[in-house]
Amino acid sequence: MTGKEFTRCILFGVKKHGVAVLGCNHDSSFERIIPNNFFDANTVQEGCVAVLADKLMSFIKTYGKQPVTFELVDNLLHVKSGRSRVRIETYPAEGYPQPTLNLVESKNFSLNLDVLQEGLKLVRNCMPTNHSMACLNGIRVQFNCGKLSFIATDCHRLSVYQRVVDVSSDPELANLKFGFTIPVLAVNKLVSLTSESKEGTISVSSSAFSYRVSSLVFQSKLIDDSRYPEIEKMIPKEHAGHFCFEKRELTNLLERMRIAVGSTNQSSGKVPRAEFTFNNSGLVNVIGGQSNHPDAEDEIVPVEFVYSSPEEVSSAMNYFLLMNSISGIQDDKVRITIAPIQNQGVIANYFIIQPFAQKPYVHFFMNLPVR
Repeated sequence: MTGKEFTRCILFGVKKHGVAVLGCNHDSSFERIIPNNFFDANTVQEGCVAVLADKLMSFIKTYGKQPVTFELVDNLLHVKSGRSRVRIETYPAEGYPQPTLNLVESKNFSLNLDVLQEGLKLVRNCMPTNHSMACLNGIRVQFNCGKLSFIATDCHRLSVYQRVVDVSSDPELANLKFGFTIPVLAVNKLVSLTSESKEGTISVSSSAFSYRVSSLVFQSKLIDDSRYPEIEKMIPKEHAGHFCFEKRELTNLLERMRIAVGSTNQSSGKVPRAEFTFNNSGLVNVIGGQSNHPDAEDEIVPVEFVYSSPEEVSSAMNYFLLMNSISGIQDDKVRITIAPIQNQGVIANYFIIQPFAQKPYVHFFMNLPVR
């Protein structure tokens, strides 16, 4: 078996004090240590063996929560559960690739697994997977003097999650500033991690990172993010007002826009467009399609609004992207802030979408308008 073929395998290393399980390819690796209190050490035969991961996992999933026993007999792994017996071919461990990621001179900080996964999940639906700017194909993580940020953008939308990290026990962290970008595949693996405890540690070097939690170590290469946009410069500092809506009512309105515009524009190639008009009466008018030839017209009343200007303000959004952003808000109500940005003398009104209720974190989407 070649090195490339080995990446389809899981490596088991067995000793009296525990079992090491390793999965490794050229970009990332998993390693978990199972201590001997989970099995009878007197029945263990020491050694290493590689097994095809997909085949082994497919069998194990069928057993549900039943206990499973492994026994190596004549280079075959016997998998037993209840009255079931299956045999899987094994391969010698020699030649199995070892994690070779460079974590020398790494920066380290503690990060709870729940916080890590929450941040990744809340911005993930803005994460592109095949963008022409390779540095965007992942999630940017920034640590700035005790403030932790997760950022994703596809150039049409931006999502940011921020929360304060307690650095009182480590004065060095209070002055630490750095950032790194986790690639798509690593993001998808991190959000599915499970562990018997939650307190973990991230180590970051110039080209790789690791996350260690309990008996698990996950490592991955990082994206070269030297061209990653400066997010702070993209976020507006001023706003024209904000309107809060029932999330379900707003998504139902956008669904009506989708049905109406989609049914007439299926072959036209037009942008899925919904134009919002706000005023100081609070009533919000929404037009689906082009304003000079609308396919749908609707209204929605906010549960709360702050808008003092006597002038109306309008902004058109791609309703697919807007619905996607709204669905990513963890609240029954959403706040839409109208954020005017001037570009080459033209003012465009962006939407900043946030949860209505106060959270222990800051989370928002910023959607760019369409014509």
